[in-house]
Amino acid sequence: MSKNERVTTSMGGVSYVKIPRWVFSMLYDEKRSERLCGRVFLSLMAKSFYKEGAIRVSNGLEACDRGELVTTYECLAKACDVSLQQFRRVVKALVGKGLVEVKRLKYGTRFIVVGYEEITAGRSRVKPGKDEAAKAMYEEMMAFERRLGGRRMDRLSAGGEE
Repeated sequence: MSKNERVTTSMGGVSYVKIPRWVFSMLYDEKRSERLCGRVFLSLMAKSFYKEGAIRVSNGLEACDRGELVTTYECLAKACDVSLQQFRRVVKALVGKGLVEVKRLKYGTRFIVVGYEEITAGRSRVKPGKDEAAKAMYEEMMAFERRLGGRRMDRLSAGGEE
C-alpha cells in the first residue's frame, strides 16, 4: 500500500472532490460578489447528490441524478448564510457563467451543477495509447480541465504526459 493510500484510508474513508482552480480564484477574488459566487457554488457541490437517488418533496419523490439538488431557494440561501435576494442574484450569475442550471418544479427547484461528473471524476490511471476508450476519456478530461483553467494544463504534451 502506498503512502497516499495509507493516508487516505486513515481519514476514515471520507471521499474527495476535485475543486477546479477557478473556484478558489472566485473564493479569494477582490469583489465580494465573486467571493459569494464561489461560496454558493461550493455549497451546491457539497449538497448535491453524489450518486443517483431521490428526495421526498411534499407528497411524492423527486428523482435526482449526480450533481443535482432539489430544494428551495430559501433553504439554500439560509444554508449559505445570505439573504434570499443575494442568493437569487448569485444563482443568476452562476447560470450566466454556465456553471449551474436551474429548473422550477411544482414543489421547489432543481439545481444542477454543470460538469459535476467531470469535476468529481478522478484522472484515468490508464496510460493513453494502450486503450482507445481510455485515451478518449483521458483526452476529454484534459480538455475539460483546460477549459476550467487548471494550472498544469499548459504543461501537458500531446501524449497527455508532462
